[in-house]
Amino acid sequence: MKNFNHIRLRYLAEVINTGAIRKAATKMGIAPSAVSRQITLLEEELGLGVIERHRRGVIPTEVGQLLMTYYRQYTAQRNSILAEIKSLQGLHSGTVHIATGEGIIQDLINGPLHTFKKRFPNIAISIQVMSAREILGTIREDEAEIGLLLNQNLKDPSVSIRGKQTQPLVAIIPRDHPLANKKKVSLEELSLWPIGLLDERFGIRQVIEHAAYVAKVQLVPSLSTNSINCLIEHTTTGKGITILPEFCVRKQLEHDDILAISISDEILKNSEIQIITRVGRYLSPAANRFLSYCLRDLPALKA
Repeated sequence: MKNFNHIRLRYLAEVINTGAIRKAATKMGIAPSAVSRQITLLEEELGLGVIERHRRGVIPTEVGQLLMTYYRQYTAQRNSILAEIKSLQGLHSGTVHIATGEGIIQDLINGPLHTFKKRFPNIAISIQVMSAREILGTIREDEAEIGLLLNQNLKDPSVSIRGKQTQPLVAIIPRDHPLANKKKVSLEELSLWPIGLLDERFGIRQVIEHAAYVAKVQLVPSLSTNSINCLIEHTTTGKGITILPEFCVRKQLEHDDILAISISDEILKNSEIQIITRVGRYLSPAANRFLSYCLRDLPALKA
């Protein structure tokens, strides 16, 4: 049996519903011969009869009944999906799934999430905080539609960078630290002091490790964590220094006793904030709109 032409099921449905080929043709506004031809072609494709002709009209065979059950289910599902798509096109419902690094949360919430929810209050937003490695995996597996991360030289053929902005890594130190009077420091200088760093899963740490390797500097963290907030607290309480993008501590720089100092190592100047999606993935209307808000309203994407 060859695969049958799905369009022919509509002709079969009309014939069975009206009980006659002529009535079906009248309802569809076509010639009876055209309807009869479609039924004949369907039977040839299946290798089985789909209708039986009786004095009182046309009735379906067992195969015809199976096809009608399938066609009704298909039509109901199709109508449901079309209604859902129409709703999403109007952005009255739906969910957008986001995977992001912890350091971007503040900008995400105060920027695009704030403006998007004001305009589209009925769209739900799901935000999962994870490492760069986990974000990439989540995007590849379609578990999230949009990813936001700090990375460098992303060369993954399955991932598309939809927006990016250079965000240099800087030294975050207490105001009373001996390095506080410097306008610029090197990784070698930073290596002489207790330092807290994100663990190896994070894009920030990977960039730092690469820069340290090139500079032939050994950075041995006194604190390793998966939490940027932990690093900030560690620094603001004077227990050590850390290396982060300045946007991660924008709020703390205004109120806490910490400073951001440029690092002279060139590699640390080239880290990027990136917004990514999977290559070839169709984004829902809600996700596509939220992406446009991220590109427009995320402070970390601005120079």
